[in-house]
Amino acid sequence: MKSTFKVIFYLKRNTIRKDGKMPIVARITVDGHVAQFNTKLEIQPDNWSVKMGKAIGQSSDSKKLNALLNEINASIHMNYYEVTRKHLQKFIQLKYYITDISLKEIKNIFICDFEIYLLTTAGCNANTTAKFMQFFKRIIIIARDNGLIAIDPFANYKIRWIEVTSHKRMLRRY
Repeated sequence: MKSTFKVIFYLKRNTIRKDGKMPIVARITVDGHVAQFNTKLEIQPDNWSVKMGKAIGQSSDSKKLNALLNEINASIHMNYYEVTRKHLQKFIQLKYYITDISLKEIKNIFICDFEIYLLTTAGCNANTTAKFMQFFKRIIIIARDNGLIAIDPFANYKIRWIEVTSHKRMLRRY
């Protein structure tokens, strides 16, 4: 199952500036829920790749614009990961009455309990929970690869995804 967290950039084609440029909008989709915002960046439509969601060409303007879009994308992903950290912090306080836990103390039961916390107390749906678990697993793998822990507590844990069928897509079929 593919991740349900996605960031894309597109042109707001119904808004054309006097100089012919169009604003670039960022769309974030999480489990079928969409949020979008104006990036405050603009481009001539001929210099935009709809398929790639970025500026085309080798000009310095295209390179600068793509660098800014990459920064926005990285910032969105970093903030999404920050939410995972906050959930972990709340879980540790609620479950263990402490503010921090050693990586060596994280076992499979901790991971399963965290998943249950996300699904129940935190009120996350299944795919949002899976995405948070994916971020958490990435941190654990980095810790293992850097010798901070010897055993991967995620070794016997499977991240579960549920197929999401958008109501709008269902309506279009009929």
